[in-house]
Amino acid sequence: MSEHHEIPLLNDHHNHTSFYMVLRNCLDVRNIDDIDIAIKKIKELNDEINVVLGWRFGNTGREEIEKLNPTLICDGSLHNYILNRKAKKMLKDKFPEIVSNIENLDWIEHNLCTITKFIPQIKTIEEKDVVEFFKFMLKENQIYSMEDLLLPNIDFVKMYENTGFSKRIKYWVDIKSYDKLSDEYRSNVEGFKIFLDGAIGPETAALNGYINTKSNGGLKLYSDDTLTKDLKFAAKESKPVAVHAIGELVIEQLVDIVERENIKLPCLRIEHAQYISLDVAKRCKRLGIVLSMQINFSGESLLFKHILTEEYLKRNNPFRMLIDECSFAPGKDLIFGSDGMPHGAQAALENALFPVYESQKLTLDEFIKGYCVDSYDHGKISFDIENKKIINLKTMI
Repeated sequence: MSEHHEIPLLNDHHNHTSFYMVLRNCLDVRNIDDIDIAIKKIKELNDEINVVLGWRFGNTGREEIEKLNPTLICDGSLHNYILNRKAKKMLKDKFPEIVSNIENLDWIEHNLCTITKFIPQIKTIEEKDVVEFFKFMLKENQIYSMEDLLLPNIDFVKMYENTGFSKRIKYWVDIKSYDKLSDEYRSNVEGFKIFLDGAIGPETAALNGYINTKSNGGLKLYSDDTLTKDLKFAAKESKPVAVHAIGELVIEQLVDIVERENIKLPCLRIEHAQYISLDVAKRCKRLGIVLSMQINFSGESLLFKHILTEEYLKRNNPFRMLIDECSFAPGKDLIFGSDGMPHGAQAALENALFPVYESQKLTLDEFIKGYCVDSYDHGKISFDIENKKIINLKTMI
């Protein structure tokens, strides 16, 4: 017997709206399991330079990739890239540093802000693309409003204003980009985005749970001194800070600095926080830190079985610990977004209500408080639950 539910539309607290807007006009191979089919799809493209999203084959097929038209390939995590020789030749004069380093994983993790600005420069979009993207996010992914966690450039702000979507998006920038903005645009910036570690797929998230011991705890991208300097700058500017921190090593680094330096910010958010410990979570609660997490990332407890130890697979997204033992409250200091991996309600609802581990479980009420807009004025999400599956999910406007 099925249960029918209707809930408000989503407010995606962690997205890369502008970046995904650009990538939507590129070839997406995330659902292709056969490398030969992926290569065939790329060969059908005839753009000046092709950008391919969702590559899952590593360097496999490199010889075939080199035969393609100028091509940039990025994997689904957006932390790994391949640029073939024809593309390097085309781009080397305008983007020499990127062309030289784009396949250097350490460099990529230290320069993700640069990469997110690079792709929109080689695959530009227009105002009509903005309109179509918001329609797509609403109809296909049940998302009414979003936070863009790393704005590529000011042109996107102008397009959001011109198309009437500026009230449905908040945007964050890196500190270097903020320095270049006029006072007018600085006032519209929600806050600063800082990356403290990488991602699990390329084994650059800063945690101790890798099966491959050569990963050596992943990457810590900031020294204590540099992180302290940037946090104090944000405090001086009275701007919130959203910090990308997946692994426990950098989550603790951040909390240590905030406590030691007594840094006061309008809001401090930890993005992802997948491997936050009980002790550090309690410290975050005392400090008023907001945890901005991805329910859909609970599925990584299956996806990364070949990368993480069993202990760490179980530690991923400890929602019950955060709510039941630390008193984090969905919608207040515990909020949810997708990171676009994937967008939308389907994966989030399935992972909330029927997760890999019970420690990752959320009630539907907790889901609504942490993830949905606060009214039905703009529409609703309709779905049924049957045999622990989300079925018949649709946007109703």
